[in-house]
Amino acid sequence: MKETKYACSFSDGITRTIWLLSNGAKSFPVHLSSSDETKILAKFAGITENSYYIKIEIQSELNLWDKK
Repeated sequence: MKETKYACSFSDGITRTIWLLSNGAKSFPVHLSSSDETKILAKFAGITENSYYIKIEIQSELNLWDKK
């Protein structure tokens, strides 16, 4: 049986992430390359598939705010 290993790393924004965590942020943005990766991260983070936004949903929310 093939063993699958997962890893998490920063491509940019480590200082911003440290600041958010040290100032009590309850959530922060994470960029993932595919919907499969999103589901894996949600599973390991202990949240359900309905507990996160995908990029299109975030853009839609921001567009609504811009119109207000």
